[in-house]
Amino acid sequence: MVLQPWFTNATTRTLTLAGSNVNPGCFDSKPPQQIPPGGKVTWFVNCGPQYIEGYVTYTIDGTGGQGYAYMPFHLPNPGADPFGGTRAGGLFTLDLRYVPVSSEVHYTLRCLSPAC
Repeated sequence: MVLQPWFTNATTRTLTLAGSNVNPGCFDSKPPQQIPPGGKVTWFVNCGPQYIEGYVTYTIDGTGGQGYAYMPFHLPNPGADPFGGTRAGGLFTLDLRYVPVSSEVHYTLRCLSPAC
């Protein structure tokens, strides 16, 4: 099974990788250590059997630890949301769009306030 997440940082803040894991399986290309403001990145999850699960999480710089983006995945997960639990903290929201036919998932991190 292959999964290709695309992540758009639609904020004015730099994001720093806080953690990532795939079980069973591996990252063919790992999530980047940092994502600049306005940056769009991708990574690949593969090397696994028919079922993989894991997560990627970023902290949002300049938020005193309150801002984060957490993206779990459980594939395939018949009858349930394969990305259940996706969330952002602080004054941020994380939009999600999954394209099953191409195994792509698109995340967009946005700020809920003009202050950030």
